[in-house]
Amino acid sequence: MAVQAETRTLGVPEGVTLAPDEHVVATGSFVFSNLLFFLHWKMAVTTKRLVGQTPNTILGIIPLGSTQVSYPLANIAGVTTRTAYSFLWLLIGVVLLLAGIAQPNVILLIIGVLALLAAFSAEISVTNSGGGRIGHRVAIFNRTKATAFVQQVNAAIAAHAHQTVVVTAATTTVTSVPTTSDALGELGRLRDAGHLSSEEYEAKRREIIGRL
Repeated sequence: MAVQAETRTLGVPEGVTLAPDEHVVATGSFVFSNLLFFLHWKMAVTTKRLVGQTPNTILGIIPLGSTQVSYPLANIAGVTTRTAYSFLWLLIGVVLLLAGIAQPNVILLIIGVLALLAAFSAEISVTNSGGGRIGHRVAIFNRTKATAFVQQVNAAIAAHAHQTVVVTAATTTVTSVPTTSDALGELGRLRDAGHLSSEEYEAKRREIIGRL
């Protein structure tokens, strides 16, 4: 049982507790940014939700703890990856590079390059059923890995939606099948309303009972 439980929760972000009937479908570990290459974060998609432990930062360069996120699969419209950039860091990088070249100044050149690296990133973007979007930053060189994980997430979302439709359809079918007592009651109502003669009522009643 211990081995089974360990396998079921393998790769789940720290602090995330799974329900007894919840299993991990796929996991991903990502570098947060081009500069903070030492800062990794995790996401996992289960049979019920998309969970993760994402870093918090100041201006995208100073680590400041982490946040747990959880998105029920039923509430996710889709997940994508995209390239993102910060206009502020891009502007700072260009200005510093130009200043470093003009002087010349090695320190300004280095800081300019670092600012440009901070300007570009990839993003795992989660869109909910209401159209709202939440982005989770990934280093630009991790985009291929993020894209592969996103494909697995979308497959899990589709499988969950299909399973929900099947269960709903099965429930509807079961509840829509009339019982023998319902059929006999309807038959009696038609007779009392004058829509069936006594002979027709008796013939239909025997037919329904004969199906049992």
